[in-house]
Order: sequence, then structure tokens, then C-alpha cells
Amino acid sequence: AHLTAGGRLTEAYRQAHPGGDAAEATFHGYGQAGGQQAIDWILASPHFAVSAAEGDCYQAGELYPSDHYPLIAPP
Repeated sequence: AHLTAGGRLTEAYRQAHPGGDAAEATFHGYGQAGGQQAIDWILASPHFAVSAAEGDCYQAGELYPSDHYPLIAPP
């Protein structure tokens, strides 16, 4: 909250998806059921207008490149 207090920085995913959704959960613990949480953010200063943001949910079968899904906010 300290970084976003007073509008200094905003969360890019929330700009693109103001109501939030299940896709904002980035931690999945290598596919563990019930383990999904939103713990990763892209922070932007107010002069950036975020038009899109998404999580990259790539996996190959049961293999995940990380225990987190990366967030992407294209320019």
C-alpha cells in the first residue's frame, strides 16, 4: 500500500481490469489446487495509461516454468 498510496503508482493489471478477475492470481505453486493468489504486480506511474495486462499461463503438460505466472502489460 505504501507504493500506491496517494496515487504515486498504480497497479497495471487493475487499470486494465478494474473489477478484477480470477486471472489476476499469479502464484500457483506448480499447479497446486487451491494455491492460487495474486502476489505479483506491475506498478506504473500515473503518466502511463495501461490499455492491456494479462498473466502468461503457459505450461507444458504437468511442467511449469515457475511457481508464478508472469504478468504482461504490453506497450
